[in-house]
Amino acid sequence: MTFGHVRFEPGPALNLVLGPNGTGKSSLVCALCLGLANSPKVLGRADKEGDFVKRDSAVQFGKIEITLRGKKAGAPHVITRRINKRTNGSDWKLNGRDVSKKQVEEMVASLNIQIQNLCQFLPQDKVTAFSMMKPNELLLETERALGDSMLLEQHEQLIDMRKQIRDVESSATNNADKLERLKKQNAALERDVERNKQRDDILKQVELLTKKLPWLKYNEQKEIYVEAKKKTEEGKKLVTTRDKQLKEAMEPVAKLKRKLDAAKDTAKEGQRKINKMASSRDKVYQKVITCEEEAEQVVAALEDKKKQAATFQAKVDQIDEKIASLRDRLDNDPKLVVDLDAITEARRNVQQRSIDVREVNKQVRDVQDDLRRPKMIASQLQTQLKEESSARGKRLQALANSARGGGGHAILKLDAEVQRAKRDGRFKGNVWGPVACEVNMKNIAHSKLYCNYLEQHVPGWVWGAYIVETDEDRTHIRNTMKSIAGCASSVVRYAGDAHAPLTRANGPSKERCMELGVPCTLDQVFDAPAVIKHVLNDNAAIASAYCADDSKGKHYWEAVKDRRTPVDEVLEAGVKCLFTPEARVTIKTSSYNKSAVSKDIITIYAARIFTEVSNQQDTSRRRQELQKAMEVVSEMEGKLKGYEARRRELETSEAQARRHEDQLKKVNKDRASVEASIKRSEATRMQMESINIEQEEKKAKAKLAKVTVARADYVLRLTKLVSQEASEIAACDAAALDALELEGYVEAAKDATTRAQENKDKAEQLLATLRGEQEAEKKRLKEKQREAMEVCQLSDELREKFAALPDSSEECESEITENKRRADAVVLSNPDALAEYQRRCAEIKVLERKTRDSQATYDKAKTEMDEIKRTWLPTLRNLVAQISKKYMHNFGLIGCCGEVKLEEAGEDYENYQIAIYVKFRDNEKLVRLTSQRQSGGERSVSTMLYLLSLQALTSTPFRVVDEINQGMDPNNERKIHQLLCRAATQPGTPQCFVLTPKLLPDLEYNDAVTVMCIFNGPWIADVAKEYSNESFRKRVRAC
Repeated sequence: MTFGHVRFEPGPALNLVLGPNGTGKSSLVCALCLGLANSPKVLGRADKEGDFVKRDSAVQFGKIEITLRGKKAGAPHVITRRINKRTNGSDWKLNGRDVSKKQVEEMVASLNIQIQNLCQFLPQDKVTAFSMMKPNELLLETERALGDSMLLEQHEQLIDMRKQIRDVESSATNNADKLERLKKQNAALERDVERNKQRDDILKQVELLTKKLPWLKYNEQKEIYVEAKKKTEEGKKLVTTRDKQLKEAMEPVAKLKRKLDAAKDTAKEGQRKINKMASSRDKVYQKVITCEEEAEQVVAALEDKKKQAATFQAKVDQIDEKIASLRDRLDNDPKLVVDLDAITEARRNVQQRSIDVREVNKQVRDVQDDLRRPKMIASQLQTQLKEESSARGKRLQALANSARGGGGHAILKLDAEVQRAKRDGRFKGNVWGPVACEVNMKNIAHSKLYCNYLEQHVPGWVWGAYIVETDEDRTHIRNTMKSIAGCASSVVRYAGDAHAPLTRANGPSKERCMELGVPCTLDQVFDAPAVIKHVLNDNAAIASAYCADDSKGKHYWEAVKDRRTPVDEVLEAGVKCLFTPEARVTIKTSSYNKSAVSKDIITIYAARIFTEVSNQQDTSRRRQELQKAMEVVSEMEGKLKGYEARRRELETSEAQARRHEDQLKKVNKDRASVEASIKRSEATRMQMESINIEQEEKKAKAKLAKVTVARADYVLRLTKLVSQEASEIAACDAAALDALELEGYVEAAKDATTRAQENKDKAEQLLATLRGEQEAEKKRLKEKQREAMEVCQLSDELREKFAALPDSSEECESEITENKRRADAVVLSNPDALAEYQRRCAEIKVLERKTRDSQATYDKAKTEMDEIKRTWLPTLRNLVAQISKKYMHNFGLIGCCGEVKLEEAGEDYENYQIAIYVKFRDNEKLVRLTSQRQSGGERSVSTMLYLLSLQALTSTPFRVVDEINQGMDPNNERKIHQLLCRAATQPGTPQCFVLTPKLLPDLEYNDAVTVMCIFNGPWIADVAKEYSNESFRKRVRAC
């Protein structure tokens, strides 16, 4: 480099860098290239970065600092590169931070700076290279300069794809020729090969059959062992279940006994309290009666005193007469004869009748409580029998019968709860289910066979599932299921479009299906709500399961003809799942290898849910239970009627006893009244002379007050005792009822425990038997395995071969004998023909595979190439048209003609070209721009105008052109300069650097042009110091 330190401050538009040759103008170009992280090869001057550092022993490092300012406001990007002259290594900084070269390259690429593109960066040593550029290379550089990376990438992809297609076509032609030759050679050997191959195939078949036979016997024994093991596992599960049931049954017995004892003790204590309270109540009641009688006597005595005082003598006589009359009545009137023993007996009789009535009432309540449970059981049994007699009930019962363990009872109980919730309106939306109860088989031919197909194809859990529309209903049913022991039903919320057609796999047409004997698919054999069909199709693909009937015979579908069965013909038509009267055949494709296809065959079993026949044994049992329950109800109702009649008799007898007691009490009361009258009369007669009415009244009032207070106290005590007695009676009755109910529960719990113990013992005996059978089968299995492994070891390849052989030992032995006989009957004439034929066949297969792969590669590449071309070519045509328009305009400004054309080459994308046509003289036609026809100056003008034409179509931030005006005549140089100046004033014009050693005088300049002059020499250092002064630069900027 010429200088030790250089600082450039270019203008934002056109920058003319002027200086004689050798002064170091290209230092600016080199600094831009290397400072923006590009290779020195772009410059065409040297290959190493250290060669660009000043040749001075004291200088070991070179430094480049570039400031990039974008169109948007913000901080500029400052790139600093420090080059080690000795190692050619570099240190990078971006905005003062240490970074890697890759980070700088990414930042430069984000600004669309393309230093390697000659349309954007044209250094002095590359000017000739640009003019010598081929038209197809110019097209690529133009695409790169336009800034649309997709356009260039598409062009390069098209070129690569076309090369790939050519290679594929050449390879396919060679393979086809070789394939035809090999096929002709093999055709001559086919007769001999066929006989050799036939015998070898038979012997190989015999060998395979001989190897498979012991493994078949092993597999048969293994199936027996697996079945025994399965039964043993089921026996273990049964023992565990029975043990759990026994523990569950024993747990409530002790608890119920404790509750029963507590209830009995409460009832006894209550009865004792009732008896004690009744005695106390009678005593207090008698005292109340006595107080009332005393009050009446006091009032009567006072009245007598008053009368005596009014009529003393008349009263005396009257009293004497009255006393005599009363004594006479007392002695002679039979109605006043008191029988105290009769009164006591009557009172005792009344009390006994009350006790009898309470006892009968208790018996009536007991019978009513006992009657309530049998009535409820009878009602439930009647409801179940009624449901079983209906179509839905039969289907529901069949679903319950098909469930394992105690699941059937849970299904019935859950359905009862769901139907009750429906009736009560507790669901937010529609609820369907169980699914089995929503399906109605059509009354068509072979419907029974279709029942078998449908039930086997759909997973078992689906039949017991409920379908809902809302999350709330799903939660409601799930909560109900949790409260039911052993309930394993499912709830599905369907959120799809029920009115949409069912999804079907691609298969044969309806007419083709009828020809093959497959009249329908599973979704066509039954009626159901649309939601149910969608759920069944989502979980079992019923719309893609084809149904064959038995109209052609039961064994028609398994008949073999020409090594094929009718089933094979249906499957080849595109059916993936086929039902025949004997089996379900399903085609499965491996998830890991799409070419690996297997056939799954499952035997058809009879339907258990869609039989429309309920369990007669359960129905008969329920009827017997209903009859027993009705007998118990009838017996208890008869007993209740007897107790009620007895209660009525006792109540009548109690009423009569109370009336008799009242009559006896009235005689006693009448006699006491007469005796009291006599006493009062005698007392009155004795006190007639000294009667003091006021004093008598005071005495009477005092007695009455005392008697009234005593009576009130007794009444309060009586009321309290009656209330307490009523409470105790209610509590006693409740305790008695609880005890009676608990006795029933205890008996039921004991019965359940006994049954559970018996079931557990039976299960343990069964498990012991099954274990013995399993051990015996295991020993036989090991012996069979040892025999099979002595014959051969199984591999994946051998398993695949075994799959095509018979699956039973009897068939295998029979086929071994037959194949040996057939092999002995084949006579060989040319043993070597088979080996030669097979070798060529292997080559033919390889070539055929290569041919198929080549065709697939060709089709794929051709499709992709056409797709890219549809996008790339119109875009390219449009851009070239715009460039040509601008190019013609620029040429017109200098008084010449120019045009840019896109020369297409069909699918030969390497030869797509940009052709530049120019005319510099009026007597000439437009001719193609080449390095042989035009002069160097004309090529420079054409190149510069082409770069100017690209300017409006690209988004590059700057361009560099070094000494492009060399070789131009003064007239063209002046016109080009005018165009550059005018273009610099256009909005959106990128920054441009034009380097030249000279310029013509009196050229046109404007404010967008910045001129930078570069000189060197002995005194240039002093001048440089002056020009480096900051104040000088400010003055220059101000001008």
